Amino acid sequence: MSTTIVTTTAEAIRDRRLAAGLTQRQLAVLADTSLTTMSNIEAGLVPRNRSDALVRILAVLNEAERA
Repeated sequence: MSTTIVTTTAEAIRDRRLAAGLTQRQLAVLADTSLTTMSNIEAGLVPRNRSDALVRILAVLNEAERA
């Protein structure tokens, strides 16, 4: 069950990134995280110690939607 939630979250992040017209690299830079972390998050792999990156990514995407 947790895997489905993570996968759904990963897909939502990818969809929002694409809707904002951003590449993974661009979003990683804006969110002050690595491209590897960005890629892992979109793949549904969010290690506990990288939840801060997830929060920053979502903040950037929220800002992009408001623009």
